[in-house]
Amino acid sequence: MSLLPKDPSVNVCVQDTGVNKNASNPKAAGNGETAQDMDSNGNSNSMDCLVVRKDTFMEHAKRFIPVIKRIVRRPLLVFYMLFLTLELACIGVFATFIVKYFRIEFAISGKRAAFLNGAVLIPAAILGLNVSAFVCRQFRLTLKQCGMYVLANNILTVSLLVAATFVGCKNPPIAGVNNEYATSLDSMDCNFNCGCNSNIFRPVCGADDVSYLSPCNAGCQIKDLSNNTYSSTYSDCTCVQEPPTSTFDDYPEFGSAKSGLCDREDSCETNLYIAVFLLGCLAFCRFQDNAPISLILLGNTETETRTVTLGLTKFVQNIFGYFPTPIYFGEIVNSTCTLWQYTCGERGACWLYDIVKLRYALFGLNIALRMLQIPVCIGIILTVKEYLTKESPDEKSPSDYAQKDVDDNTTKQ
Repeated sequence: MSLLPKDPSVNVCVQDTGVNKNASNPKAAGNGETAQDMDSNGNSNSMDCLVVRKDTFMEHAKRFIPVIKRIVRRPLLVFYMLFLTLELACIGVFATFIVKYFRIEFAISGKRAAFLNGAVLIPAAILGLNVSAFVCRQFRLTLKQCGMYVLANNILTVSLLVAATFVGCKNPPIAGVNNEYATSLDSMDCNFNCGCNSNIFRPVCGADDVSYLSPCNAGCQIKDLSNNTYSSTYSDCTCVQEPPTSTFDDYPEFGSAKSGLCDREDSCETNLYIAVFLLGCLAFCRFQDNAPISLILLGNTETETRTVTLGLTKFVQNIFGYFPTPIYFGEIVNSTCTLWQYTCGERGACWLYDIVKLRYALFGLNIALRMLQIPVCIGIILTVKEYLTKESPDEKSPSDYAQKDVDDNTTKQ
């Protein structure tokens, strides 16, 4: 048997002990208008009961829906949600794929790629957050000036993205994928009788500076068992053609190869540091939007609806900005794959990417999202000016709005 009342209300009774107010009026006491007990001194012990009703879920929802309608009808808040949705989509692209990009583009280990991300990009983002807050506070930017600050920062970010698009490495030559065999690409006579399995990916680097999918694809006949290092050495590789001037001085014989893909060109290591510097500047600029755009929202939202507005914007930007990004960008990354692993006819992991297309895909998508943010920023600036004209003829800094809230709360108290 449930002890909870069906009626969502609570009886709150307060005992009032004091002089009997109805002692001089026995008629009132006799009519039962106030339930009280008399003590020996003529005082009364009365119980004043108040009924406090708890709102049901539907009653909360009925009051919540008009607030949502009022929020979405304001152009500024619509522009604000669009801006944050695009912003979080940009962040989602880099947060999900930046380590993989470093590893594939510059042929570095996952450990080194994660270190560069944690040592350079994350501190740059934290510094950008603090610098933007300092600028807004120190120079007491008005809401319109905050919008101009976001717009200028957006344009600078697009410029850095364009510059980073052209900093990278070239695709390494891989026989049968993006480079012809030295003998015959069509018939592959050099390994025709080897019966190579196309589902095996164990790349080797030939003395001709060309990578092969496996020792079998390179036509290698002998594996050097005297080599105790982790890198295996192969000889009598019929598909490997010794160039006039080989960069591998440790290959004494014609047609030799060693395990692993060939090293990238010397400029690739230099381009890695340039790309890390540009991406660090990009992270610094990207996170400078946080403080001014938040001040714009708080300065143009009523105190009573700020909590609902913040919750709604966070919901929209995560649902439409952050969550779908790994899905559609993952498909874009898969489109740059040049060699897939197949097991029992089913596609597995990607063995080789076209690193040039991958770079264009990563930065091209970010440039497109950032370009969409520019008209949204302009809409925010125009909408902020309109609201300031309606609510106050003079432009005020965000600190003035905060001081007004403090004064209002003091007056109510």
